[in-house]
Amino acid sequence: MANKKRDKRLRDLRKRRKKIEANKPWVPFVKCDTYTREEAEEIVRREICSTPNQEYSEEVVEHAIDQMICCEYYKNNKYQVAVYPPETNAHLADASWPAVIHLSIKSIDKSPVHDWSDLQRIKNEIIGNENEAIEIYPAESRLVNMANQYHLWVFKDPDVRIPIGFNEGRKVDVQREGSKAKQRLVDTRS
Repeated sequence: MANKKRDKRLRDLRKRRKKIEANKPWVPFVKCDTYTREEAEEIVRREICSTPNQEYSEEVVEHAIDQMICCEYYKNNKYQVAVYPPETNAHLADASWPAVIHLSIKSIDKSPVHDWSDLQRIKNEIIGNENEAIEIYPAESRLVNMANQYHLWVFKDPDVRIPIGFNEGRKVDVQREGSKAKQRLVDTRS
């Protein structure tokens, strides 16, 4: 019985902490220092190579180290974002596609989060308001899901448009009178 009460108190405490975090005002991103090769190697070998029941070739490990060295990092009070430039993006299977910048996004506390407004704001602050981005929900055979981390692929050229989506122009609204749908007003422009 004591364990159940303790577990309930812990769950309640986590909920309150999460609510407090969610209500913190947004702080603009700052650019962080990049990793040295030694720092990147230490992190990769500690975090990636210590995954239970997984073995990685030295080629995969070296690629992960190279990726950490070549990207830029940004951080605010809620998120950390790794920005991989187009020349390092091996995720394009079709070279005829326009250049993309890969944003790898995780919350500071590494908790699962998927707030569309936050992802839009991250894209706007780090890359630009008029650049379009894609988030992929892949076929199960291509699924990579090893952390509470989210990925956006942002077209480098702000004139590139994805040929699907809404084309009626900017529409941002608060909750409409009489509607049961909920919408919070968040200005996603930087």
